[in-house]
This record gives sequence, structure tokens and C-alpha cells, in this order.
Amino acid sequence: MVIIVIWVLLGAVGGAMLGGTLGDASANHAGDIGAIFGGLVIGASIGAVLAGLAGRALNRKFPDGSPRRRWLVLGTWMTPVILVVGGFLFEAIRTADELKPGGGSAWLMYEVRLPAGTPAPAATALVTEFRTEKETRKQSFPGHDVAVERVGDRVVIKGSFESYKTAQRRVLRLRIGDGATHEFVLKLMPPRPPSGYAKAFSEWHGAERVEEADKPPRPPLPDEALEIRYKMDIT
Repeated sequence: MVIIVIWVLLGAVGGAMLGGTLGDASANHAGDIGAIFGGLVIGASIGAVLAGLAGRALNRKFPDGSPRRRWLVLGTWMTPVILVVGGFLFEAIRTADELKPGGGSAWLMYEVRLPAGTPAPAATALVTEFRTEKETRKQSFPGHDVAVERVGDRVVIKGSFESYKTAQRRVLRLRIGDGATHEFVLKLMPPRPPSGYAKAFSEWHGAERVEEADKPPRPPLPDEALEIRYKMDIT
């Protein structure tokens, strides 16, 4: 009976680990607590049932006094060690490219200022997107989490995105209404900003390129001199 109980516990732990990982991977965004918890519960339940059935079958196949019983007992007690070591290695590999060593997200905050004299657009006309080689973050709908303010004779668009992964190249894309899309390369930010990084905004700089429908990308024109500055909170 002890063998079966141990197998059930091992199955529950292994299933929970796998289920939580799959739940996180299938969520709309990394770190979704609901998806992870659901994966943990489902994985633990399935793992416990399957491992319990396997342990019961092995317990019957190798009863007390059987020459191979000792291998069953040894394997049963060695499995937790293997699971712990394997889980540690798996987690180390899985989180190797996490932006924050302890997991969780960091917030990228940006401000885009329009050329002097440009009228302020409606927030609902703004479409922004954050891209890296590992992540793509989009607004839930146009204008979501975006503010439009006037500072002197300049209109400033403010917003933020969550980010979870290190990146060699970070890009923010902005489109106003049906106009062209301006692509800003956030080149003043290291792949993994250290803790406490960028308490102040970066210097202002222009867009890398402009994209229009059915046309190849091109450099921005003088009257398209939008500028961006940004910071990332790593706490």
C-alpha cells in the first residue's frame, strides 16, 4: 500500500509541474495565475490517477517476497530524487531568458511626442504594439492604456507594455488613425536591464522607419519627426 501511495504523490507532483507549465504556455500572456492554477489542478489530478494505477499494477506484479521487489522499492524511492533534480534543471533552462531573475513582468513605459503644432489625436485613434524576437504585445483595443497630453506646443502620447523576456531588439510601433505606422527601435536599452535600471527616461530619438500600406518601409520625412523616449522599471 505504501508503494501505491508514494506513486500517487509522485504522479500528482509531476502532473502539477507539467500542467502548470502547459497552462502558462497556453495562456494569453505569461504569468497568468488563473491558467497556471488550472493547469496545476488538472495536471495533478491526471498524474495522481495514472501514477496510482501504474503503482497498483506494479505492486501486484512484484508482491512481497518477489526477487524483483527490491528494484521496485529502490525505483520508487529514487524517483523523487530524479524528479527534484530534473525539475530544478528544467526550471533553470525555462527561466534562462526571463527578464527578471525571480520571474514576473517588467513595465516598459514610453512617451511619443508629435511635431510642434500637430493637433492632438483622439486616444481611440491610437494603435500601438511592442515587439521583440520573443514577444509581441498588442493593445486589447485602440486607445487602451494610452493617454494623450499637451506639453507646451507639443502633443505627447503616453503608454506602457508588460514584458517578460530578455531581448536583443525591442521595437515599438505606433499608428494614428489610418495614417502610416512609425517604428521606433528602443536601442538605448540592454538585453536584460539590471535591477533598479532606468529610473529616468532615455533621451528623445526619432523613428527608425515608416510603413505605409502597400509600400516598402522608408525613413521618416521631415514633417514626420515623431520622437520617443522610454524607460523600463526593473525592481
